Amino acid sequence: PFVNAEECEYLVIEDQFPNGRPPLEKGGIFFTDRQTVEKAEKMKVCTCLNPLHTALAIYGCLLGYHLISEEMGNPLLKSLAKTIGYQEGLPVAADPGILDPREFLDTVVNIRIPNPFLPDTPQRIATDTSQKLAVRFGETIQAYQKREDLDVGSLRLIPLVFAGWLRYLMAVDDAGNAFPLSPDPLFEDLAPYVAGFELSDAPKDLSRLDGLLGNAKIFGADLTAIGMADAVKGYFAQLSSGIGAVARTLEKYVPQEIYLAGGCFWGTQRYFDCLEGVVETRVGYANGRTQNPTYEQVKHEGTGHAETVRVLFDASRISLEELLEQYYQVIDPTSVNRQGEDVGVQYRTGIYYTNPAHKEIVERSLAALQKRYKEPLAVEASALQNFYDAEEYHQKYLEKNPGGYCHIGAAHFEAAKAYRAISRSASSRPE
Repeated sequence: PFVNAEECEYLVIEDQFPNGRPPLEKGGIFFTDRQTVEKAEKMKVCTCLNPLHTALAIYGCLLGYHLISEEMGNPLLKSLAKTIGYQEGLPVAADPGILDPREFLDTVVNIRIPNPFLPDTPQRIATDTSQKLAVRFGETIQAYQKREDLDVGSLRLIPLVFAGWLRYLMAVDDAGNAFPLSPDPLFEDLAPYVAGFELSDAPKDLSRLDGLLGNAKIFGADLTAIGMADAVKGYFAQLSSGIGAVARTLEKYVPQEIYLAGGCFWGTQRYFDCLEGVVETRVGYANGRTQNPTYEQVKHEGTGHAETVRVLFDASRISLEELLEQYYQVIDPTSVNRQGEDVGVQYRTGIYYTNPAHKEIVERSLAALQKRYKEPLAVEASALQNFYDAEEYHQKYLEKNPGGYCHIGAAHFEAAKAYRAISRSASSRPE
């Protein structure tokens, strides 16, 4: 029997029915023109769903997963998917107008991919990957090339996906066990490029990959010509450096997240945006009792949320320990439900983690901080229970309103920028 275990997301249809049609728009179906249909499909295939699936398929096979949904329980794989979607893809996503790309991506990341009742396996989705890369990632690369305000060199995880695919073609997982590759029409052509590579940290002749990396039909661009090939080869060398190297490489290069509450989130976001190694920030409402609260509800209706900043950071440039130390510079860690002149439960301080490995780091950091104070700390420390994006006008508020209210002094922003200069020596891309 057939069971549809997926929530109905959307159905966009070109409104061309010469003999008329039922009023299906009453059931939520979008009827529109062909151009809008094509934009909706491009949004999904090139940015908001299919690239994430392919990335998870490649690394799921290497790490021994058998369901895509299970991979979303791995903080690094989840961050890999989210970063490819939000940071690298969304800036060039096609906007059909009838669907908001960010909201669609939110649903994909939080509902669709983690759905345990969908039988998507990495092995099935890895089928015909050579035929998919040019569309699912190459379109993004090409869009970056066309935009003067974007730099192809800023793409860090798309090259990591390409390198992961080369590592996948070795047909050996991260534990050193052979596995069957999913069907692909180009396997006979691809096999010679990775033949002879072993899981070893011994030097490798990576020039053997040049012919493949220059194939624009596969990648959507000549990776050598656009300056991406060296990054791919550097990642591949690390991914194939031994048993467990895939997990170690992901740990090194995939951005990690932490959620920090420190009073009014306008200034807190601005502060973290000044720090080198912070990839992206979003402000929102965390660990409360109400779903999708508004600012007014959080402020006046006792929802229990804290104004919080989601901080996505590159651990190769700033460690979580360093990030927490910088956080302590702009809070009063002994103040209960108050920072500066802002008073209320929503202005409490808190550190909320999504990666279980961060729990010990947070607890150790707070224990060290407590030794500096006679009064007990008032900083919450717990796993993140929920987080809802704040309204768009709150995002980057002080960039939009330079003279706006801020409980954090300007000197702290300058100090953060100075710290940024100190920590810039580390690289977030492989040599």
